[in-house]
Amino acid sequence: PFLWDAMQKDKNSKIDFSLTDAVVKNQQEQNYGTLATIWPFAEWDQKNNPNANDCTVSNQDEFLSANDKKGRGEYLPFHRCNPANWEDYKKWVSDLVERYDGDGTSDMPGLKIPVKYWEVMNEPDLSYENNAPDANRLNFYKEGPKEYAKLLIQTSEAIRMADKDAKILIAGAAGASERYLNFYRQVLSVSGVKDAFDIANVHCISNDDRTNDFNVGAYKKMLSATGVAKLIWVTEAESFNGKTAEENY
Repeated sequence: PFLWDAMQKDKNSKIDFSLTDAVVKNQQEQNYGTLATIWPFAEWDQKNNPNANDCTVSNQDEFLSANDKKGRGEYLPFHRCNPANWEDYKKWVSDLVERYDGDGTSDMPGLKIPVKYWEVMNEPDLSYENNAPDANRLNFYKEGPKEYAKLLIQTSEAIRMADKDAKILIAGAAGASERYLNFYRQVLSVSGVKDAFDIANVHCISNDDRTNDFNVGAYKKMLSATGVAKLIWVTEAESFNGKTAEENY
């Protein structure tokens, strides 16, 4: 729930850290660090976008609060484009990072394990292009590679403004199909992007049942072709190499 919409009701409202505090406290009670995914959407900001109508997701989208059949208790707003006001957004990001950086200034009360890893959104490639499967059901981002590149650069600037020691992850690729990898080829072609993140990021889930390396090989090849040599994390993983849970384990 590191979601702008869930933390600030409007431009002038004080940021509500209760949801994110609860996550960080729960993590550190188990001696875990936190990799926080930043969701850059707030309905009050999105509606100021001149192209707001193009930013809406389908009424069937699983992450609308009305469609929360799995009891997640988390949601995403109806509009999912880049922020309309970058200054407001970057202020929220900086305040968010400052809350959990562990430097003793404006920290969460009781913070023991600082948040040092920040992922900028999730799977923006998943529903890119009109023929994307499940676009009506799951659409995390309504814009394309060039727009995501801008989001990554702007968010990175705000994170580093608050914590120069923070590590930034590019959004996890939804898989290693050509459609997904081509999205990131275009992202990485934008000037300034390669310096805007520290850790590359790929997922291996139910659409990748033929891989034996969690998609790292294909993803690394794509990175290398664009001149990127960075640490790669797999932040969502499922194994399909066995027929039972024990074999996969």
